Amino acid sequence: LFNSIMAYHRWFFSARDPDKEGCVSIIHPWESGRDNCPDWDLGLSNVEVPDELETYIRRDTTHVETDQRPTQQEYDKYMAIVHFGKKVGWDNDTIYREGPFLMADPGIQFILLRATKDLLQLAKHLKLEAAFDEIQQWIDKLTQGSQWLWNDIVGGFCARDIRTGKFSDGITNASMLCFYANVGNAEQQEKMRAHCERILDRCKYGFPSWDPDHESFNRIRYWRGPIWLVMNYMIFQGLSECGYRLLAEKIKSDTKKLVNKAGMAEYFDPIEGSPLGGTDFSWTAAIYLEMSSEKIHEILTNY
Repeated sequence: LFNSIMAYHRWFFSARDPDKEGCVSIIHPWESGRDNCPDWDLGLSNVEVPDELETYIRRDTTHVETDQRPTQQEYDKYMAIVHFGKKVGWDNDTIYREGPFLMADPGIQFILLRATKDLLQLAKHLKLEAAFDEIQQWIDKLTQGSQWLWNDIVGGFCARDIRTGKFSDGITNASMLCFYANVGNAEQQEKMRAHCERILDRCKYGFPSWDPDHESFNRIRYWRGPIWLVMNYMIFQGLSECGYRLLAEKIKSDTKKLVNKAGMAEYFDPIEGSPLGGTDFSWTAAIYLEMSSEKIHEILTNY
């Protein structure tokens, strides 16, 4: 599988960072996995819905309350971006240069950086020396590019519109993945630690997908506030590896409490801990099992 993984990484750098700036882009909020996070309000404000947009049927609102899902206006804009992609034959360069949406996402950036560091370890394990230099160059470039996401006003890593340079102005669970990638200098990591502590103090359960002190916070609407266990797992692992054990243990404890209280829900209310979205989600179950296992401590201790 190694060569296929290498090809996938090369795709990210050629299709999502063609100018080699070290900061990969997303061309649709769906690529981030955090579909309607307020991070994307900035980019979506420039997306125009064409008159010829084909009709579509939303399936998500047939089994989940509408106040827990993205709005219809947001969905129309999502589909407008898809409409553009289909119109240009999904040509990566055209979408990057001319597409209606182009933003940098801390989540994608930091997960890719972590994955690239892990890929280097895999290459060393397999003794594939020919790949060492290329992978190390990716790591160096992504580490350098991550600094473009540092928002001095907020004092944290934030999403950013690539074409305008404008920042999102909120701390998200994706911002906290800076620890998962071990990126940022000592001062930046300390500021991110302080944000983490502040946000956990504001919520009964952590970690919310959007800053509860921000006016756009919505505790039940998809990625505008609720907790997602798959994000908690990466935040927990990053905090543990960077030495912030108490914060990591708080997130692990909250994660287990949520499932014990509300079941294997898709996502959770950070204030009340109530279940949201779909039920009986397998990735919630997988994370719960992993974070309930003592094996994780051995892995982190020996990392």
